Parts: sequence; C-alpha cells; structure tokens
Amino acid sequence: MRPVFTGAEVRSAEQPLLDAGLGPELMRRAAHGLAQHVIEVLKGTVSAGQLAESRDRRGRRRPHAARIYGARVAAYVGTGNNGGDALYALATLRRRGVHCVALLTGERCHAAGLAALRSAGGRALSISDPEAPAVLERADVVIDAMLGTGSRVTDEPRPIELIAPAEHVHIVACDLPSGVDAATGRAEPGALRADSTVTFGAVKCGLVMGEGRQLAGEVRVVDIGLRPYLPEARVQHVEVHTAACSDSAPPWNAHKYSRGVVGLIAGSEQYPGAAVLTARSAVNAGIGMLVACPPEGASTVRQLLLGALPEVVVSEHADDGVRERISAWVLGPGVGEDQRLRDAVVQVLDSGAPAVLDASGLAYTGPGAAAGPLLLTPHAGELTALLTRCGEHVTAADVAKDPLRWTRRAAEAYGAVVLLKGPETVIASPAGHCRVVTGAPSTLATAGSGDVLAGLAGAEMARDRELVNGPGTATDERVAGRLMAAAVTATVRHARAGLALGAHGFAASGLAAALGAPSA
Repeated sequence: MRPVFTGAEVRSAEQPLLDAGLGPELMRRAAHGLAQHVIEVLKGTVSAGQLAESRDRRGRRRPHAARIYGARVAAYVGTGNNGGDALYALATLRRRGVHCVALLTGERCHAAGLAALRSAGGRALSISDPEAPAVLERADVVIDAMLGTGSRVTDEPRPIELIAPAEHVHIVACDLPSGVDAATGRAEPGALRADSTVTFGAVKCGLVMGEGRQLAGEVRVVDIGLRPYLPEARVQHVEVHTAACSDSAPPWNAHKYSRGVVGLIAGSEQYPGAAVLTARSAVNAGIGMLVACPPEGASTVRQLLLGALPEVVVSEHADDGVRERISAWVLGPGVGEDQRLRDAVVQVLDSGAPAVLDASGLAYTGPGAAAGPLLLTPHAGELTALLTRCGEHVTAADVAKDPLRWTRRAAEAYGAVVLLKGPETVIASPAGHCRVVTGAPSTLATAGSGDVLAGLAGAEMARDRELVNGPGTATDERVAGRLMAAAVTATVRHARAGLALGAHGFAASGLAAALGAPSA
C-alpha cells in the first residue's frame, strides 16, 4: 500500500515551508525531479545509443531522441507555481544542451522561472504564436504544466483547448495532468493523456481514481521534503498486481471449524445461481465449511447447491445446532425482496456475528444496526439507496463523481466498513480511513461477479479468528482495520482471478472456480 493525499493536504504540508521562506527551494527541488525524469525519458527511448523508433503501451511512437544534447522539449506553462516548476526544469534541461521552448498559456507566468529559462538560453512563446504548432511537432517530449493541485472540476465543464502535440511525443504531466481534480480524479473535457506524471511530495488521490488514473500514465513521486509535515494518510492505494496477499497453509493442528465456517443466505427461485456462485467462491477461498440456509420454499436453490457442491451443509432450521458453528455470515445475494431475509438480517446483526450484506441484504439494515463487525458491499446505485435512508440527497452520478466522500459517509452512518464496487474499489471505515484498490480487469463487470466477491469477503472474515472471537463493531478502529484487511484481500483475490482468466471475458462461474487455483 502507498499513502495518497488530497491536493489540499499537500498544500497544507507545504505552508510551513513557504512561511519559512523556502518556497523557491521547494520549486527548485520539484524542477530538478521533473528535469531528471525528462532526461530518463530521453535516454530510454532507444538502446545502444542508436536512433530508432519504439512504441509505448498504447502503440504510439516514442521520442526519436537517442541523446540528451540536441533533443527538443516543449512545455505548456500556466500562470501558477506549476508553470514555475516547468520553467525551472526547462532551464536545467537547456543547460544540458536540450532545445527548450515554453508555450505560455496565459498573459503572465512565474517571472523568476521565466528569467531562469531565458538566462539558460531557452525560449518562451505565447501558445497563440504562429510558431507554436511547429514547436510541438518537432518536440520529443512535451511537459504539461498548465494547472496544478488547486484545480477543481465542477459540474460546469471548462474545456481545455490546446494545440495537440504530435502523435510521437511523450507527454509528461507536471504534478498531475492539467484539468484533473486532485481530490477526486474527475477531469475537464480535453485534458491531455500523459505517458507519465511526475508528482511532488506525495501521490494525490486524483492520480489513482477515475479519469485521473487513466490520464496520468506511469506515476513518479519526487521527494521535496514534505514528509514531516504531511498528516497521517487517511487513504491508502492498493495495486492489484503488487499487493501483498497472504495465502499461507493452515497450521498443522487445524480442523474444519478452526479454518472458518461461513453461513450463507443467498439465492431464490428467480436467482438460484447466486447461491452457487457465492458458495463456490467461499469454499474455494480456503474455509473449512459452508453452511447454506436457503430461504424457505427455495427448493431449486437447495438442489442446485448440493448438485454443484456436495461438501456444502444445508441447514433448514435455525435450531438444528449447525448454525452455532458459523464464524461469519453472507446475507443477500440473489434473494430479492423477502421478509424472511429481513428477519435473518436482523437476527444476525443483533447476534454480533461478523456479516457481509450484499445485494438484497443491503435493504434490510439501518444506520448503527449492527452489534458486530459488518461489511456492506454495494455498487453505486445501492450506495445511493443506503445514503438516502440516512437522510442524504444523492444520486448514483454524485457517487461516481466523488466515491471517496460518499463511501466514507455511508460507513460513518451505518457503523460499518463499506466496500463500493466500481472501476476502482473504494473501501471505507466509519472513522474515514480508506483503501482504493486499482488494477482489476474490466472483464469483472459480468453478472454474478458481485456474488463471487461477497463469498470471498465472507470467507476472509470467517478465517480471521480475532475478528470472529473478539467483540466490537466497525466503530472500533481495531475491528475496522481487520474488516478492511479482509475486504482488501477479497478484492485483490477477486481481481487476480479475473486477470488469470484473460482479457476476452468469462462467466462468473469460471471466476469462482478460478479462485481454487494456486495463483489466485
């Protein structure tokens, strides 16, 4: 995991240094890091020092420069400190023999940075200068330094209108791509897609979420001395490909009950497959037993479960003694509107047992209803319904614009850890701590995928003996931390199973089966 911060948090961390008169030093550090990255880009375009043409991950031609001296770098330079960083970086590059041109996008710019560039022999032109298109056409690298962390995206789009760089140009964003909101990742129309982003002091939330993540390319962090002044990171970024995901063997003296028992209320006559998908994923996740408690009258669910998974134990009566062994519950996938599900949700939440509420189960809880560890797993529409029940006037579109804010709000209101499913998975605790998980394949957007995730999450919770045996709810930070760890692990395993199945798509049944493979 790596910490990420809002633009406001980074600016607050800078303030003591600015007050101490160290603003120019911060800018020089940022500019040095930016210039060094551009040099690395120029050096890395060919091998053996020979001119050649290579292509980036999107199939575009990379820069032709095989050397530093004589290469060409242009920069879109805005009116603020972001533009100043670029001007000083251009001055550094010019002293290395790079032809540097600043394209000024406003009527003013950072005066000292401009003077440094001109002193080094660089040039500055207005973006409207007739020569500007030719400058961009000849450039090997273009730096995007129009807007910085203070840029906010509103509901009234402000299109960014620029002369587009040539197709072969490697674009480097300075701090974050211009037009991207540092807090949410929303982007203005016309924002440039960078090949790489050099960000200063810390990774911003907008670089790991939404359109910002798609526009940023490879993200490099330059340490400019802010670490002692940054607050505790309330948001941590988890990348599926690199996340540590423990999958150790059970201890030598393990038995089926110590490995975790998941209780499941899922499926209906209309959606019987949901029970099978949820059960299969939980079983393949490494638990000791799954106890299915199908809704009364759902004979198809019972038959499907036992036909697909003969190891499943079916409990049809609450007093049959089997349910006493359950470590954690998964409630709701595929059940639909059902008074018996409502009663079961209330009973489980009152008991203090760890529980996952998914799909229909989300409709039968209220703010602060759980007496034990609770994980809610909504998509944006379901999160909207949860928020509406606690008095918020919000739409699914609002959730998509600021998922961190609204996932946190739901977690706070319900006293639960909330896992919001979407292009990025956002997991929040009642105290406002968040995990943002990225790198999952878009092929996970298939019917039944959420059932598989719910089963995985229930299994991870059931395997956590401290979570099962320790009292408390998600409002206890210790409990919330363990719930979040289970949710992150489930999300990562879910994504890795999807990646293992390839880029052409798959059925959720294949996804659940893939969880049993060693790589998942």
